[in-house]
Amino acid sequence: MDQPTPKTIDPEAGAAALAKLLKGESNLKVTLTPAEVCVLISHVQLALRHPENTGPSSQIAEGVIRNWIKKLPVAAQPYMEAGFDPAMDL
Repeated sequence: MDQPTPKTIDPEAGAAALAKLLKGESNLKVTLTPAEVCVLISHVQLALRHPENTGPSSQIAEGVIRNWIKKLPVAAQPYMEAGFDPAMDL
């Protein structure tokens, strides 16, 4: 199997682009299917259970998926919220 060609990374350009993105100076639009959203919600819920997954990034991730859940059909929301509760694991 061929090895992938390494890509050259420009640290300064990358840092500048990330800083601009994180400051909210540009928008990032992502198109996902409802199934993809549900899968990502579930994976983030699982990741949030790791005892060392704390701090600002976990709080941001939880906030994002809680907002996504609010955008789902009302009847589906309790099922997705259940993913935050280990007692609901099957």
